[in-house]
Amino acid sequence: MIQIIEPAESVQDIETFLDVLAFTFKRVKLPICHLEGDISEVFPQLLEAKISVISCDVVAFPQNREVLKI
Repeated sequence: MIQIIEPAESVQDIETFLDVLAFTFKRVKLPICHLEGDISEVFPQLLEAKISVISCDVVAFPQNREVLKI
């Protein structure tokens, strides 16, 4: 299992980020990606990535609740 923890604000190019994730997770059975910060800009594209578990901070970043609809 590999977990990637990345501040959402640092993802300048979502396509490159997703390519790196795809390469990193190529042979991983349970890829997990945890994003810190506001996920509104990157979350829709993450749903298309080959990631089994996506987690994010909704305590420090309550705006993520709206993105996740929780």
